[in-house]
Amino acid sequence: MKTEIIQYKPLHAFELYDRQIRESEFVLSAVPGWDEAAMRWVGMGPAFTLMVDNRVEACGGIIMIDETFGECWLLIPKSAHGIIIYRAIIKKLSELMKQCKFRRLQAFVLEGFDHGENLVKRLGFELEGRLRKYGPNGENLHLYAKVF
Repeated sequence: MKTEIIQYKPLHAFELYDRQIRESEFVLSAVPGWDEAAMRWVGMGPAFTLMVDNRVEACGGIIMIDETFGECWLLIPKSAHGIIIYRAIIKKLSELMKQCKFRRLQAFVLEGFDHGENLVKRLGFELEGRLRKYGPNGENLHLYAKVF
C-alpha cells in the first residue's frame, strides 16, 4: 500500500463526502454548513490529506485560534484502512505539534466514537469534559486537550 500526505484541498473533503453517500459510513451530510467549513479550512491553519493508493482516506489539520492555541479537526470514514491510517495521522499531527509553539491544542470527539478517542489519547490529549448536546445535531461531544 502506498501512503502519502499531501496538502489539503477542499476537493478532498468532497471526495470523502461522495464516499459517505455510497458507503453510509460517516455523517458529513448531517452536519449543517460542513461544505462551507471544508472550503475555509484551507486558510485557517495547517491542513493535510492522507492518500492511500491514490485514494483520499482522511483529511485533517489544526485551526489556529491564535499563535499558541489550536483546534484539531479530522475527517475519516469508518471504512478506512485502520492502523495504516491512524499511524500516518498520528505521525503528521505530531509533526505539526512540534512545528508550532502551542500552549494548548484541543479536539472535540463524538461521544461513543472509540477510534477517535483512542487517536487523541495516543497523541497525548486528556479528557477535559463532556459537552451535552453540543454537536451540530445535538450530539454529545467529549472535549480533549493537550497542554504544553
